[in-house]
Amino acid sequence: MSNELANTTASVPADGLDGYTDEVSGAETRKQGLIRGTLLRFSNTAEWETKDGEVLDQGTRLVLIEVIRTVVRWGKEKDKGPVETVVLDPGEKFPDVEEWNNALDKSEWLEGLNGLRGPWTIQQIARLVDPRTMVQFSFPTSTTGGAIAIRDVMDSIKAMRRFRPGATPIVELTSTFMKTKFGGRQRPHFIIRDWVGMPGNDPRPAALPAPTATAQSKSFALGDAVKPVTLQEELNDEIPTFESPKENNLKTKGVAAKQRAAKKAAQAST
Repeated sequence: MSNELANTTASVPADGLDGYTDEVSGAETRKQGLIRGTLLRFSNTAEWETKDGEVLDQGTRLVLIEVIRTVVRWGKEKDKGPVETVVLDPGEKFPDVEEWNNALDKSEWLEGLNGLRGPWTIQQIARLVDPRTMVQFSFPTSTTGGAIAIRDVMDSIKAMRRFRPGATPIVELTSTFMKTKFGGRQRPHFIIRDWVGMPGNDPRPAALPAPTATAQSKSFALGDAVKPVTLQEELNDEIPTFESPKENNLKTKGVAAKQRAAKKAAQAST
């Protein structure tokens, strides 16, 4: 029994993807230094760019390796980053940030576009890596559009991992329209273009193929490409075979002939 439990525990990835949730409430876990590599942001002109303002090429594809869910407290000087960060464990619900802010004196609140706002806010960090160079990127977001982008890709990851444990998406950084009370605007969007098996996420060892000139599009430094989910797997059943009317008619005639022969045999015996 203990071996079965150990095997089950070992097969669950510990990257924060399987245990992702955007529910509210829960305890606190504190940690600092979450931004790794180049910091990415989604600009007001609907472009993906680095902190230094360098715009990424259209169609840039990266591997989404981790999502970190945090609650951060901002100080009066926002350019210096959060003064406190609470990191949630996989599966842990978000706390009630409004309650946290209301517990503070209004003198600790910050000036916002629409007046004073509380210093505590939810922030999610999508960590990505270039599959060929292993250059890392971090995309922190506290916006509604960013939260939707992360939630949508997480839903796809959960669906894929039902059939391909440890599968990790290769996403294209793009944008899509989002309705707002002011009409609408573009928001960040991740389009999943492929899946790769990450070493460490899959209980089975993943091969690391060396890229070649002819197979570069399918070989990644992080692991093997993941096979698509079949319709049979999705249905969790055998795909039915539909017979033609002629085949069905022949089977019916054969059954009737057997029944007549059995009836004659029974009459002869009496």
